[in-house]
Amino acid sequence: MNATERRRRALPSVMIVADKAIMRLHSVNLLKRSGFQTFESNGGEAALSLYELKRPDAVLLDISLSEDDGLATLQRILTLHPDARVGVVSGRARRELVLEAIKGGAADFVVKPFPPGRLLQAVGKLVSPPTERQHPRVRTNFPAEIGFDDAVAPAHPCVIEDLSMGGARCRLTRPLLGGDPAVGSAVSLRFTLPGGATPITTIGRVARRADAGVLSITFLQIAEHDRDTIDAYCQRALRQQGSDTGSPADRQS
Repeated sequence: MNATERRRRALPSVMIVADKAIMRLHSVNLLKRSGFQTFESNGGEAALSLYELKRPDAVLLDISLSEDDGLATLQRILTLHPDARVGVVSGRARRELVLEAIKGGAADFVVKPFPPGRLLQAVGKLVSPPTERQHPRVRTNFPAEIGFDDAVAPAHPCVIEDLSMGGARCRLTRPLLGGDPAVGSAVSLRFTLPGGATPITTIGRVARRADAGVLSITFLQIAEHDRDTIDAYCQRALRQQGSDTGSPADRQS
């Protein structure tokens, strides 16, 4: 193996699966400029063969594939390679489509057209080891509502115990019939930040269950302006925690 090959092997690799050449070209150019090695496929059996050959660190899959159903491709990749890290890209942000992709095993969901930072954020999360995918968490204690699977609207009251750009830890305020949802289940979360006026709704996945009624949720779809709002809130709260150790993050002055 020569020096060039060794350098390429050291770069995190991403496979882009999309039937439109412009989508692949845009993603490849962005990722290469950001230090990623890329592979391309227009979908179907070619995508499965390429994954088997290259074993990329992450996959960006357009689920609007015209010749092969993108959700079926997602399922086939994860059936053959359960540890694959697949992020879904779509021009449609319909709730039912997002939930179906999450339940199918997608690790992230990116809506087109996307700003470059959103795609890089998703890919960075996909290729990072689990310990590096954690965000600084802010201690909180404010009410929210949570919904499961295909629920039209959140219906179960809960309390968000901590929050970050990556997700939230929630405690349900009443028992659920049939018990807590399983790890990997799709959920929606609706909450209003302390001092905020507009509710935020996210779609995510149960990443971990602790004690009964305590769920750790990873955000997979959230509006860009809501991301900015949460990010600003977390930054303010972290600064407050640093200067006032032991105080709740959402204490009002």
